Amino acid sequence: AFMYGQTGSGKTHTMLGQPQEPGVMPEAVEELMAAALRDDDFDYKFGVSYVEIYNEKVKDLLNPDSQADLEVREDAKHGTHIQGAVELAVGSAAEIMEHMQRGSVYRTTEATNCNEVSSRSHAVLQVTVKAVQRYGEGGGSKRRLAKMSLIDLAGSERAYKTDNRGQRLVEGRNINRSLLSLANCINALADRTRKGAHVPYRDSKLTRLLKDSLSGTSVAAMLCAVSPSSDQYEETLNTLKYANRAKQMTPPQVPQRQEGEHNPLQEQVAVLRELQGTLVHLAQGMTPPGAAPAPQPRPVQGAGRRHGRREREAADAAQGR
Repeated sequence: AFMYGQTGSGKTHTMLGQPQEPGVMPEAVEELMAAALRDDDFDYKFGVSYVEIYNEKVKDLLNPDSQADLEVREDAKHGTHIQGAVELAVGSAAEIMEHMQRGSVYRTTEATNCNEVSSRSHAVLQVTVKAVQRYGEGGGSKRRLAKMSLIDLAGSERAYKTDNRGQRLVEGRNINRSLLSLANCINALADRTRKGAHVPYRDSKLTRLLKDSLSGTSVAAMLCAVSPSSDQYEETLNTLKYANRAKQMTPPQVPQRQEGEHNPLQEQVAVLRELQGTLVHLAQGMTPPGAAPAPQPRPVQGAGRRHGRREREAADAAQGR
């Protein structure tokens, strides 16, 4: 679910809400947990990650002391993910909301002419779901993997209305650039006359991270916030055009690894191998205390003899031999 709209239109309030009036994120998480409790055939495990994309740099909101520019990676095992981002195991909607509220404190916000608390970054909350079949046929069991992404996009801005200067102006440019990249991906997916056309996911970190949400078997929803103010007419019209284009989006049916056989032993072996690789990498970068010094390079054979012969010849010449 994407939350789109111009700056100051109420996107963050719609996504987060208040304790007495929960927004889209709390409602979605509650419904997800309720659906898991109603299912008697599978055991569910949940994980949560929360990041922001600020000036094309990815920051982990659940670990604010970490590196400020994390890399977006893609592989067959994890799909599209952020390398180095923390994924916390959770067991209830209350835990997810607690982590989300804690992470929102570290999100980048600044005051502009259009909004006193303007979000200067895109916030991406992702909830991963792993479901394992309880009673499989023939003693086996199946495993299902899914991911729910809730994205609070930064608001589109017009510099002459926000009157931004300096760093605020740079932030506004990066926000509009990433929103344009998202629009280009939506346009490519919505253009039915160009089947198999290139989709520019790599134009920004936002679209690259959300590649799985826009393609394959994913279902995407575009939520729009508009301002009732008359001087926001152009922004409101552009927002509705943006949403109308998203309605025509037809994601290609690319097969994804969402279901497979569950083998606990193989999963444990894979975890141990990953931990072993991490320990080896760490061990190579440090020298334990009390370790023997590195061996010195051995001299070239024959060099010592040549050097000793020269010294003897020089001593004989000095003694007049």
